[in-house]
Amino acid sequence: MKAVTSFSAAAALTAVATLTSAATLTLNNGDRLSGEIVAESDNAVTLLHPLLGQIDIPRDQLSAPQVDPMNETVPVPGAPEVSSAGDNGLLGIAWLTDWKRRVEIGVSGAAGKSDNMDVTAGFSANFEDEDTRWAHQTVYQRQEADGEVSENNFFATLQRDWLRPGSPWFHFAQGRFDWDEFKDWDYRLAGSGGAGYDFITRDNYRLRGRAGLGGNQTVGGEREEFTPEALLGLDVDWRINSRQSLTFANTLYPNLGESGEFRNLTELSWNFDLDKDAGLGLKIGLSNEYDSLAGNDVDKNDFQYTGSLVWGL
Repeated sequence: MKAVTSFSAAAALTAVATLTSAATLTLNNGDRLSGEIVAESDNAVTLLHPLLGQIDIPRDQLSAPQVDPMNETVPVPGAPEVSSAGDNGLLGIAWLTDWKRRVEIGVSGAAGKSDNMDVTAGFSANFEDEDTRWAHQTVYQRQEADGEVSENNFFATLQRDWLRPGSPWFHFAQGRFDWDEFKDWDYRLAGSGGAGYDFITRDNYRLRGRAGLGGNQTVGGEREEFTPEALLGLDVDWRINSRQSLTFANTLYPNLGESGEFRNLTELSWNFDLDKDAGLGLKIGLSNEYDSLAGNDVDKNDFQYTGSLVWGL
């Protein structure tokens, strides 16, 4: 965005009035940051965030106006104007308003099955403010080889973090539902909760850990049982530049009922914004779930790779 080289007297007074006011800034990627504006220049806005500290945000990364304590719209000098209508929610029905919503469709494959490459479809929604962080994901995958179905599965996850402004500690609860035609169970419902800690929280990089307790219940097939589990997790979010981001998560679920048994879920994805205005992007994903209790006829590792086009909703 072109640098602003001059201001009218009224604009200058507005800028001075907002230097120490509470504000919520929306970035081009949909993230929102709340805090106090402590300084402004032609190229950047300096925000004092309760968790991130003092950060400089380039004006060309701002995509929406800020909101002052009286809920009045205060335009950020140098940021593009947006419609006063705001976010109408998913499909315009005021559902998941102000969430970052994305749908994806592409191809998927499985390790050791080079002839397999078929469809994957998914939906994700994320939300964060000073008190709460939500993350939802739904994915369906189906693969065929030589006219026979070799992979057919679906999962849905929901995670909520209760944040403590000014503290790196938080609490969380999460749940996941799985259906898989080729496991030694038909359905699996897992849930857990515990405490987390934000080790690194920057505007372009986050590293957080989690620890908790929970369990999973499998239904149908040859394996129908409840398994108590612990949880040890590590999450990484890295905004490489204005168009690229990388996310990584690894969660270990030690079996509390049988010593030495465990599940481990690993996910890695690279995202590239093709057209920010249209909300179009590209996603390359890798995932693997290791289950030491898987039956003899089932691979203990379930490695999947995907390539998808992503649309913001």
